[in-house]
Amino acid sequence: MGYTNTNKKRTSVNTNWADDNALNESLEFHFPIQDGAIVNKNDFLQLNDEGEVYSVFSTGTKPTTVPMGRGGEWSYELAPETDKDNLTRWIDDTNFIIFFAHMNVFEEGNHEAYLQGGSVDQDGNFYFNKSPMLVGGGNLLEFDFNQIVVEGNFVNGLCSVSEDSWNKQGSFARAFQYSIETQEFTLGETFNDGFPMGQENSPVLTNNVGHNKYLVSCFTQSEIAGNEAFIVTINDNLEISIGKKTGLPEGFSYGNLVRINNDKVILLANTRDARLAAQILNIKGNTIQLGNESRGDFMLFGEILATDKLSIKENKIYILMASTNSNDHLVRELSYDAVRDEVVFSPGEVTLPVRAISTDISFYDGSGVVLIAGVVNTDIPTLFIVDFATSSVVQKVVGDRSALHLGCDVNGRGGVVLSYASNDSSFRAEGLCSYGQIGDLVSNLDYQKTIGVASDSMGHVYVSGSVITNPSLKLKINSRVYVDITGKINTENTPGAVHVGFAITNDSFILEVSR
Repeated sequence: MGYTNTNKKRTSVNTNWADDNALNESLEFHFPIQDGAIVNKNDFLQLNDEGEVYSVFSTGTKPTTVPMGRGGEWSYELAPETDKDNLTRWIDDTNFIIFFAHMNVFEEGNHEAYLQGGSVDQDGNFYFNKSPMLVGGGNLLEFDFNQIVVEGNFVNGLCSVSEDSWNKQGSFARAFQYSIETQEFTLGETFNDGFPMGQENSPVLTNNVGHNKYLVSCFTQSEIAGNEAFIVTINDNLEISIGKKTGLPEGFSYGNLVRINNDKVILLANTRDARLAAQILNIKGNTIQLGNESRGDFMLFGEILATDKLSIKENKIYILMASTNSNDHLVRELSYDAVRDEVVFSPGEVTLPVRAISTDISFYDGSGVVLIAGVVNTDIPTLFIVDFATSSVVQKVVGDRSALHLGCDVNGRGGVVLSYASNDSSFRAEGLCSYGQIGDLVSNLDYQKTIGVASDSMGHVYVSGSVITNPSLKLKINSRVYVDITGKINTENTPGAVHVGFAITNDSFILEVSR
């Protein structure tokens, strides 16, 4: 495979130019066409790793719109204060719960955990009727709730809270009931009998596995207790009881729980040799049995984040991790093999275009995209929309305020809710929300593979430095030119579009492909 420089000069068909030859000298190369691909004249082309060209194409019709509406303010006094303390989860297509930790400056800087309920309509209008509800002291948080809303629009759930240092107080749990109608929380008593200390920087993991039933996993500092998992049940009075504890493999730390169904959960954990382990946990009544364990062959550099439920269509799990130099974030794909009853580690990965902090991860089955919420350039709240199948990443700013400590979730119709703390000096403790809609428009456009514009259907391509003239173009002179996710060339910077030059006439532009 290879290309041929045809070394041709192209003369413009635009007779409005006084000197065609002076302005329209183009660089043309010939490439083989990817097997099965159809290339038409004036198509914007990409280059695969075999040196073959193919056109930009897309499926679906509904575009992604982020943000939508004016955003919402859920508190002027309380907001997330650290990178591990903001969890945002949809209850249904309209209502959501935020679980976050705030630093109490009047209590020696100790953190306190709060619950906040809210709702948002499809236009991005938020509604907050109540102030945050105090749960207790701590800043390593996990929570989950029943998947079914009970009569009267009530939701029952479980909060797990611990400190981020082993020498402070231990972990505890509190059950809650949330009224969707009034946005009020009712809390059960604090429960810490049997809840171990919890490992430094690692929360007590919590995942719903049935009506008022939760799988809880702890990584402890105690050499006696060790790592363990157990079942928590909650009665109608919001009282907590725990089942028999099951020891986990030695050397596990950090971790994420991924629900397969009410009888089976995957525990993802770091190992002592910096690998990722995937341990199957089988639930039998109120006991847990260890199933198969598999390990990845790649190195881990710090903690990972994982989607908390198995994708419906393809049994996929997605994780966010640091690269070898810790300067980049990578998205990796794992698969659950139901026949072998184990997790399979895939070799592929997608790198985010810029490093993000204060991150959260979610997955939208409707379009098969991974959502990463984080802060770039120290304070810009950003949503990364990752299409793992095409290795493409769309990056969108989700708010007009300086922000930190993002949480996000996507519902069944593609609605995305993001919560975060204002980073404005005058509004340090302001809690904010943004809303967006993930569409079904999926594209193969990859900014790292763009190459040029087809001069015919045979693989001849105009590359960077060429002047591209097409009478069908409607360009604004001196404007930046983009190729959008459908392959259309225009001067609109739509979501996912890639910059490919600048316009010099209404139907001509200088091609500038940069990666």
